Order: sequence, then structure tokens, then C-alpha cells
Amino acid sequence: MFPNRAALPPVRPPAAMSTDKNLERRITDFTDKWQYECRQLSNDHPRLRQLAQEGKELLATLSRKGGQEKQPAPHALSELLATVTGLLGRFPGSRQTREDLQQGMQNFLRMLMQHQVLVSGLSGASAAGRDGEDRKKVGLYAERFMRAVVAAHSADRVSESRELCTTLLASVQDSFSHFRAANIAAILWGLGKLAERGVQPAGLETVVTCLMNEIPEQVAYFKAQYISNSLWGLAKLVRNQVRPDRLEEGLNELLQQISRQAGDFNAQGIANSLWGLAQLAEDQVQPD
Repeated sequence: MFPNRAALPPVRPPAAMSTDKNLERRITDFTDKWQYECRQLSNDHPRLRQLAQEGKELLATLSRKGGQEKQPAPHALSELLATVTGLLGRFPGSRQTREDLQQGMQNFLRMLMQHQVLVSGLSGASAAGRDGEDRKKVGLYAERFMRAVVAAHSADRVSESRELCTTLLASVQDSFSHFRAANIAAILWGLGKLAERGVQPAGLETVVTCLMNEIPEQVAYFKAQYISNSLWGLAKLVRNQVRPDRLEEGLNELLQQISRQAGDFNAQGIANSLWGLAQLAEDQVQPD
């Protein structure tokens, strides 16, 4: 099951926090460089190495701030997560540079969780009666956090990744009903990716069951990529002994949506979907 909420640090609603505008500007500048200057560069381009160094320094600065009152706004931290995740996915660099950037991301994620800065702060605030838009944002932030955990993971950080993932899922458990199709697919993909690397957070089957329960409400919004990512992630989870309730029902919903999205699947999406279905069949999961 999930960790006891009493064990988590008390939630501080983000509306009561002042924000560090200088750091927000640095984050915006960093993400703009990635988006408009570096995203299309070849992997061996020197500009990517420069941006990786800048990202490592920015993560270190934010991690040192810890629980100080002034933090960049959650949307800025979320954008930073997405940018560094994209950079880690593209940047070969030297092994040491990549490992340093991964370690910087791990430290940053741990700080966010320990001080309730990003996901659980918004979740707790909305549960207390704030605008429902906050809870919708939690899905996006949780998705980016999950992708960041995957990108920062390495073989010697299994326990750290498990702790981060467990705390993330416990923090957003009350907001699953507000997750959109993209968020559900990304979380399933991330959990599958981590499971194949030996990372299984506490309450994993319960989490996946909750996500499967949300698929019928969101299935009309599942694009081809979301379907293929979900099938791939579920196949990895089942192969690693995770058997959530309502698995077949959720798969049936996704399979019906495939016919509606058939023309939008690219080669990778087709391959991932077929592989996932074959693996599920091999593991005796047979939707109607």
C-alpha cells in the first residue's frame, strides 16, 4: 500500500509561497535555449554539451535551496523537468557528464518531494478545496516527474528511484480522476520502464488498478501514441509480476480505440503495440 500520509512532510499550498523570479527567468532562458536553439542539433554538437553543463549548474542551485520559502513557481519547475529529461534522452556526451547530469536530476527530484514543492503541494491544495484547475495540472506535473525519474535512473540507483516513485504516487493518489489520457499513458509507460529495471514502488498494483479504472472515462482522448505507450508499459508490468485488477477491461477499451486511431499510428507505435499485445498473450492476458 501507499506510505502513511502522516509520514510525509506537511503540505504547503503553493498560493501561500512567494516565488524566486530570478531563478524563474534562468529556467525560462534555459528551456528556451533547448526549445529554439538546441533541440534539433545533432547529438555530438558542442552546444548540447554546453547546455548540459548549464542544466547541471541550475539543478545544483535549486537543490541547494531546499526548503527555503522562495522557490520558482511549480510551472517553471515542471518545464525544467521536461527540458532536462529531453536533454538526457538526446545527449551522449562523456559518461561522466551524463552521470553528473543524472545525479543532479536525482538530487533535484528528491528536493521537490522532500519539501512538497511541486506535485503534492498542488494536490493537497486542491483537495482542500482550491480550483479544480490545480488538480488537472497535477497530472501533467506527475507525468513530467515520472519521465524525469526514468531519465535519471541508473543501475546503482534502484533504491533512490523506488523512493522517488513511491512518494510521487502517494502524493497524487487523490488526483488520478483528474489525469488526462496523456498523463495516464505516460505513467503506465514510466512504471513499465522502471519495472524492467527492477524498480517497483510501494503500492504499484494498486496504482495501476486506479489508472485502469480511469481509462474508460478518457479512452476517447487516447491518441495512437498514448495507446502504444500504454500497451508497452502494461506488457512490461505484467512480465514483471504486476497483475492489476481490471487489466482485461482496460485493455479492451484500448483495443477498441485502436480501430478509431489506426491511421495515426507510426511505425514505432505499430511495433510497440504489437510487441505489447504479443507479450501480454504470452503471459496469459487475453482481452476479448
